[in-house]
Amino acid sequence: MAPDSELVIGIRDPSVMQKVDRSIFTVREPVEVQAAAEAAGFSGVKLYSPPGTRYHLIVGSVSGA
Repeated sequence: MAPDSELVIGIRDPSVMQKVDRSIFTVREPVEVQAAAEAAGFSGVKLYSPPGTRYHLIVGSVSGA
């Protein structure tokens, strides 16, 4: 990713994903995706789970060089 850019990942709630084909999808908890983004070096990673919805957003940034 380019310096000073943002990462945004949108995922469905795991409770919604229980019927997906597990040979195609790996269902992860939102906090697992957040931790993976942090481990990959993204900074300021935040998890947003809007009330009353079944999706989550993970947002982080890439620092400039």
